[in-house]
Amino acid sequence: MRRLNPVLDLTAMTPTTPPNSPSFAQPHSAPRLNGWQAIADCLGRDRTTAIRWAQDRGLPVHRIPGGKRASVFAYAAELDRWINSARAEQADHGNRDSTGVGRTNDQQV
Repeated sequence: MRRLNPVLDLTAMTPTTPPNSPSFAQPHSAPRLNGWQAIADCLGRDRTTAIRWAQDRGLPVHRIPGGKRASVFAYAAELDRWINSARAEQADHGNRDSTGVGRTNDQQV
């Protein structure tokens, strides 16, 4: 990983996530993915898919303020939690009938 000038080292910056968010307190040792391509590679998707998921599906990314095109980064642990919560939500929807009421596997539809 390329290190920035110590004066401009952004790895120690806190994310722009609100302090009351569960993802706010990230240890500095957490793997940080810098840029859309690194985020997309972690997800196994294309760069444009990562951008779309951030806009439409709430993919947890952070922006470093400043400039027209703010740099973007994400923490691998946050992406893992996001993927797992999406899977859990999808599985939960699979166990509901058309009224939205949960049903067990032994009930007939």
